[in-house]
Amino acid sequence: MRSRVDLPVLDSGKPFRNVNVNFPRQCIYCNKPVETWIETDVSSELQTRNRRAYYSAKLQMPYCREHETCYQQYKRKHGVWLAVLAIVVLLLFVGGYLLTAHFTKYGFFMLLAFCVGIIAVLDKVLIYTIPRFREIPTWFQHGALGVTVKIESAISGARLEFNFTNKEYAAEFARLNGSVLSSSWVH
Repeated sequence: MRSRVDLPVLDSGKPFRNVNVNFPRQCIYCNKPVETWIETDVSSELQTRNRRAYYSAKLQMPYCREHETCYQQYKRKHGVWLAVLAIVVLLLFVGGYLLTAHFTKYGFFMLLAFCVGIIAVLDKVLIYTIPRFREIPTWFQHGALGVTVKIESAISGARLEFNFTNKEYAAEFARLNGSVLSSSWVH
């Protein structure tokens, strides 16, 4: 279970880049003193009939050296998985073309689904063999080790939603930013 903190963001109708968020001066993951900062970009888009708004923010998140290294290691391994995907897709396309001499739409989608399935299985192996990697956002989330961040946008404005795995850190974060702490079942 994660601890959720919502922070309202003033919307002037223009994209925002600098958001005033106060992080406690300790590692997000383990509460040790800060030794380094990880920058992450968060973005979202809202479209209605009359208005289209794109929200984005850069956040500097504090970490100890051990957990910053862990996060960087995870990112490198994900880069390797993406390279493996590209090679597998290329080999399957070449092999499929050579074996069938033509490539149908159905065959294309089957190969694509197979390749994505292989990468998903490899990703799950990575996540379940190294427990700390369970605390890192997936491909479609923003954040870093122990925290996911997203911008929830609405007609009336936007808010930043933080989901922390460290409940003590989340409570201090909420206090520093004048917000409240709630529980969330986000994975």
